[in-house]
Amino acid sequence: MNPFCVAPWVICVAAGLKDGQTLADFSSRGTPGDPLYHPTITAPGANIVAARATTGIVIDTFFAVDLINLGTDAVSYAAASGTSMATPHVSGTVALAGYEEYQVGAGYLNAFQAVTVALMLAWNQDGVAVPKTAMLHPMARNALGM
Repeated sequence: MNPFCVAPWVICVAAGLKDGQTLADFSSRGTPGDPLYHPTITAPGANIVAARATTGIVIDTFFAVDLINLGTDAVSYAAASGTSMATPHVSGTVALAGYEEYQVGAGYLNAFQAVTVALMLAWNQDGVAVPKTAMLHPMARNALGM
C-alpha cells in the first residue's frame, strides 16, 4: 500500500474486475483493521482496452486481447491491467463533479466528499445503480463516522 494514500485529500484507487463485484487479485486491499491504509474506492482496472501511443511504448508490457477483432486498429489499442487503468475512471467522474461546481473542500480536494459527489452524479446521469465496487471502502466509511 502506497504511504501517500493515507492523506485525507488523496483518493486511493484499487482495481476491480469489469463485473463490478470483484476486487482484482493483484490490487491492494490495504491493512486489515487499519482505518487509514486501504483504498478509498475501486474502479474497473483489469483487462481494460484503451488507446495507446503507437511510438515510444513496448507492446510486450501490455496484455494482448482480441487483436484479431480490432483489425487494422490493433496497433492503436492495447489492453492492460492495474490501478493505472482504474484511476482514469475515478478521475473522470471526479472531474464531472468539479464541472458541476460542487463544493468539495476549502482550498484542497476532500477525497470523501469528491467521491461521494461523483457517485451521486454517476447515479443521476444514467439512472442505473453504481456497481458495488464503486462504493467507499467500509473502513473509510467508519473512519469518517458513517
